[in-house]
Amino acid sequence: MHSLFIFCIFYKPPDKVPEVTCEHPDFRYIFEVQSAQRCCFGNTRERNTNLTGKGLSPHQLRTAQDVFPNVSPNKYNLEPFSSSMWPILHKCRSVFGVPGLGYKQLRWPEKEGFKTPSPLDYAPSLLKKTYTQYKKPFGKGSPARVLKIKDYPGPGFYDLMNTYKCRKPPGQYNLGHPKILPCIEMICVKEPTHTCQFCNKLCRGDYWHKNKEVFLCQVCWQIEKMTNEYLSLSDLKKYKKLRNCSFMHEHNNTTAALRIMEPNQVKKKLRLENYLNVYISCYDK
Repeated sequence: MHSLFIFCIFYKPPDKVPEVTCEHPDFRYIFEVQSAQRCCFGNTRERNTNLTGKGLSPHQLRTAQDVFPNVSPNKYNLEPFSSSMWPILHKCRSVFGVPGLGYKQLRWPEKEGFKTPSPLDYAPSLLKKTYTQYKKPFGKGSPARVLKIKDYPGPGFYDLMNTYKCRKPPGQYNLGHPKILPCIEMICVKEPTHTCQFCNKLCRGDYWHKNKEVFLCQVCWQIEKMTNEYLSLSDLKKYKKLRNCSFMHEHNNTTAALRIMEPNQVKKKLRLENYLNVYISCYDK
């Protein structure tokens, strides 16, 4: 106790250290009050307790919400789209003026074409790698099988999309009772009266017409398609096929019809023609 009393009397605390003195009638002693540290573990950075920003812990990054202060309905500039005065106040004004005498731009501007073609216009020939063909496979006595590449394309090169568009034959809904329309228009007459404009013969069986005014027989139409002597291909496309009823019944100059072909055979014939015509008309385009 005596040594403690002597230490308290003669001990001088360092400078800038807060002190608390205690007066006692018997002895006088001093308590040192330590100052609080700035941060633990020797780090001098101030502790960041913000919920957003930098310096977040992994747990805070997972739970923190995104803050976009500049994204809100009142931040968008809708004046160019909603204001009626915006096009008037911000229109482009020419230095030379707008009238014909002050306007110096060409009336019919020339289209500038690129001298160099686009990459899609090139058709470079792909260099095929050549491999040495061994006479016999490894560890075998039989000769190696040579793979022959065929010239015609495989199934993967067919235009299936174009074929799919042409798979549906023409028809009409007919108020819930669908009906397939024949690909060739048919007429029922007592006696054929249409004559060909080239050979002046009666058109029998299948023939061609243009607005039911001009007619071509099958032979003349095939000749014109090959030679184009009087009609071009564009003119021939305007002709449509027509067929009279002579293939399924006979009239003999009367309104009565003598059946030649059974109704089931007629339906089968028309169904087959519609099926084939879908693909033929598709690939002829």
